[in-house]
Amino acid sequence: MIASLCLSLAPSVVGPTLAQDAAAPAPAAGALSYTYGQLDFIRGDGDGFSDGPNGWALHGSYALKDQLFLFGGLGHQTGDVDTATKGGTTSANKDINSLEIGIGYHSPIDSQTDLVFGASIGHANSDSGTPNSSPDGIGYTLQGGVRHAIGDKWEIDGTVGYTDFSSSSSDTWLALGGVYRVTPNLGLCGGLMVSDSLDTFSLGIRYQP
Repeated sequence: MIASLCLSLAPSVVGPTLAQDAAAPAPAAGALSYTYGQLDFIRGDGDGFSDGPNGWALHGSYALKDQLFLFGGLGHQTGDVDTATKGGTTSANKDINSLEIGIGYHSPIDSQTDLVFGASIGHANSDSGTPNSSPDGIGYTLQGGVRHAIGDKWEIDGTVGYTDFSSSSSDTWLALGGVYRVTPNLGLCGGLMVSDSLDTFSLGIRYQP
């Protein structure tokens, strides 16, 4: 369930003249940056929840040498769970908190496209009464995907992953995302993740130093 749903921003290069700037667009390699911080707001539709879970995720990445990068984040989601009682049905608000850290590797296919792989460990705490699919306990995630830069403003990505926590059921998921760079350092991003137990849509903002 922890996943990063969209990836990347880049600084621009300021040329000495307007003519040189127009003739030399920002290189795709910069657009596929692996150092950033991001805040996402999430709307979810999960099995066993009558509403949500919805929340936020704060995550980021830091580029290392040899095409490696570190990534991680924390998140909070809350949703309503209905419970049958003798008098009918009651609804209770349930929280899910999560934390992860991992390492990734990227390999270029061409000047605009990277293959990206990652593995992470994490810890999640779901309130009593949440569905069994809610992440809970100690777990891990394995993922792989593709990132593609479109010019110097846009990027799209797709990721397939598998997540398994010790106190909840495992989940295979697909995430699609995109980033639009408003400035050389700030971008707006959106993402969609689907799995057997949870679908989410996210909107966020990313900062790249």
